[in-house]
Amino acid sequence: MRPGVAPFLLAVVAVLVAGCGAEDVSSAGAPSLEGVPWVLTAGIDVEGWHETPPSVSFGPRRMGGWTGCNEYGGPYVPELLT
Repeated sequence: MRPGVAPFLLAVVAVLVAGCGAEDVSSAGAPSLEGVPWVLTAGIDVEGWHETPPSVSFGPRRMGGWTGCNEYGGPYVPELLT
């Protein structure tokens, strides 16, 4: 794995998720992350990264994705993201 790619991707996901929760929406009306693929479109200063861009997908209490050279995954708590 290229140094710094995985932590950067997780930081991007955290910012995206935090941005989604910034609106005044009750948790019952908040959109689900499940089934919505996220793909990084900008922000990495590594030549050729756009050929295999980092991504993340959310399922029921699990998330996983691709850093561009490695897969990753693990549990998450949806209630903490809304």
